[in-house]
Amino acid sequence: MDRTRFLLLSLVHFYSLYMANLTMTEAQTNISTDQSALLALKSHITTDPQNILVNWSTTTSVCNWVGVTCGARHLRVAVLNLS
Repeated sequence: MDRTRFLLLSLVHFYSLYMANLTMTEAQTNISTDQSALLALKSHITTDPQNILVNWSTTTSVCNWVGVTCGARHLRVAVLNLS
């Protein structure tokens, strides 16, 4: 699978997980829901030759993960860069 298609499918999957999470619960969302969605996305990635996702774990703050940018105001995931 070429890189562009892989990234597009990954983003679509992340968006689907995020939207499913929003519709399944009326509870207030927070950085933990962002972390859960991103870890679910990571679990479906089968190849990471450059080990970009190595620090995507519960021991590191989501806002410090490679490719993740959090908004300064709400400290929620605002940008996901998988390029």
